[in-house]
Amino acid sequence: MNIKTYLSNCAGKDPMIRVLPPGESIPEGISVCELDPITVSSWNFPGKEGLKATIIILADESEVELFVNGESYGRKNIGAGADNHAIFEVLYQPGIIEVISYHKNFEYGRAVLQ
Repeated sequence: MNIKTYLSNCAGKDPMIRVLPPGESIPEGISVCELDPITVSSWNFPGKEGLKATIIILADESEVELFVNGESYGRKNIGAGADNHAIFEVLYQPGIIEVISYHKNFEYGRAVLQ
């Protein structure tokens, strides 16, 4: 299954946020569509503070922006050539992550994990 099919079946308008728990890494040779069983939709990892967490964002728009506790980690292009996903690596800290998706530079959707 490709990402566009996956998104049309699961996501709707808002971006999807999937998190690889802190301290774990993406296995070699695995596609983003195959990550679902090893990722979670949570940002609650007691005792994992300071470890690298991988955040995978899937969206059907041109850009996404990641915020951790209100601090922007930048925008990434997920449109043409980026296969409708972006991967951010951040150090885990308790709180909230929020993703905003943009279409033609206007906000299109939001998703939040705690």
